[in-house]
Amino acid sequence: MAAPETPLLNRIRQRHSEVNEPAATGMSLNAIARRLQLDRKMVGRYRNKDLAGLLASAQDRGHGVLDPFMEYVQHRFRAGCTSSMRLYREVLALGYTGGYHVVHRYVVTIRKGISVPARSVTPRPRDITS
Repeated sequence: MAAPETPLLNRIRQRHSEVNEPAATGMSLNAIARRLQLDRKMVGRYRNKDLAGLLASAQDRGHGVLDPFMEYVQHRFRAGCTSSMRLYREVLALGYTGGYHVVHRYVVTIRKGISVPARSVTPRPRDITS
């Protein structure tokens, strides 16, 4: 399955090619970093990691404080509540402590169909065995 087109993933694809083309000609890491005005460690990361790995790590990024509420937001969105502000107020009442813009950005990804499915809660071993 191809990764969706997002600004972050497009930037990763572009930087990967910008770093690896001169690296293939033998240009040093420091020279590439100076030329692209990037940190040497970042250039090394793009040079040493394959594109699929970089894209996968970018897609695995979570939403942090919103993670426990993602399933609820997705359920309410599918039920017809598509207002970011309304969903924000609902998750606030459930104990969400983050800002509105995090919820809004997540709702936008749901609208575009590129949201990451909510992670199921993994029970602790003690809960399973008791």
